Amino acid sequence: MKSSKFAAGALGIISVLVLGLAIFFYASADSIEAAAFETNLRLHATRIGLCSDSCITEWLSKYHGEAPGLEVARTFVAFGMTNTDLFLQILSSIPPTARAALAERIIFAVTDSAWQSRFREAFRFDIEILLTKIE
Repeated sequence: MKSSKFAAGALGIISVLVLGLAIFFYASADSIEAAAFETNLRLHATRIGLCSDSCITEWLSKYHGEAPGLEVARTFVAFGMTNTDLFLQILSSIPPTARAALAERIIFAVTDSAWQSRFREAFRFDIEILLTKIE
């Protein structure tokens, strides 16, 4: 009984420390770092079921500015290369009116980061045909 209370207490303390560090990082981040942080937070919350589809699709469809928008797309692609099914599922749930603009940002993020071969390895298709895979 004592050890389970200790474990719960230790887990609580660790959670508070991690949350505190996340808040500190976010508060001291510039707009590009903040865009990456918020995107990662929403993607991982979606992956574990804490964020609804609209939570992530609205975030990805939103205009964040040029550099922060590129970072949102780059973060989404990096996440997608290790979570391919979820990546395609999220893209498919983007409203069709916003899908082409997001695909364009994703394609630019992949080519700007020189991730074409990594993308091809992860998804088994070239980035240029992304829209055909989600329509």
